[in-house]
Amino acid sequence: MKAQKKLIKHDWNFDSEKVPDDELVACCVWEYARESNSICGAVEIAKTAYANQGIARPESAEREAFRSAADKAFGLLHGTGFDNSFWVGLPFPAPWQSVGKSERKKWAHFRPKIPTPMIFPPFQVTADLFIASVLHGEARKAHDARQAICLRLSQIDSGVANLKEAGELRTKLSEQEQHPTPSVVRGEGGVDSFIAQINWHEFSKKEIKKCFSKWVDNYSCPIAKSSGRGHKPVDWRARLVRLGLLRLRHVQSVEETIKTITQTLPSDKRKAAKFIEPGELNREAQNAVTDFRNIFPFLDSAEMPTSWPLK
Repeated sequence: MKAQKKLIKHDWNFDSEKVPDDELVACCVWEYARESNSICGAVEIAKTAYANQGIARPESAEREAFRSAADKAFGLLHGTGFDNSFWVGLPFPAPWQSVGKSERKKWAHFRPKIPTPMIFPPFQVTADLFIASVLHGEARKAHDARQAICLRLSQIDSGVANLKEAGELRTKLSEQEQHPTPSVVRGEGGVDSFIAQINWHEFSKKEIKKCFSKWVDNYSCPIAKSSGRGHKPVDWRARLVRLGLLRLRHVQSVEETIKTITQTLPSDKRKAAKFIEPGELNREAQNAVTDFRNIFPFLDSAEMPTSWPLK
């Protein structure tokens, strides 16, 4: 998707005549997977692994590295709930609508077998040494950044030319001290680890709970909580519609996107009218990012769809 500069209709138009209800789930997972560099890379490795089956090769560092990469790739694809034959046997990452009808019918009515995720408690103390090591590194980076500001302030003399810079640095240092940003390790599935302090001596448990509750309310959660991947056909089609809008807005302005929609869907004025209001159109396109995370919650929280950002 990233190298494709011009969209074709199959990339954004998923109406019922082109994608029947019984193919919605497979099509939705397939099309959103085309937006993931991680999944596209995993499929490529998986296809290579299947192609090399039965071919005798001497052991080497390169072969061991590929075997390890293949294990990770198959593990990632397993998280989608679809069998390897879905990803390896079909011409992914071509658009779903370009796949042969007979092949598409094999996956009609299919529902992904979602692996049971490891559920962590909402809050727990961890003794994970790896997490502790990473947090130490992040804390060190934050400390070094503050030290760099202090060092620069000590180097600045009272000259007028440096007054503005000194003022900006002192403001930045003051904000960091008043509102420190915790060192956070983003984990899979929205599980974060961070360094915190609890003052048991000066405050009661009630006051500590109140403070923690306020912090949780203000904390930037890495992923939106989802009630599931969607079960009704309308849910899956709505996600495809939003993905189509995201792809259009990635390469077109709002005005160009509205023109594309109205020219392509002249027979369904009601459907087209829903997306000719700029604010609504942009909101729906942005919501596709949330759909992307909900469909593939196992991906790194920093990974964005390749059709992001909006133009």
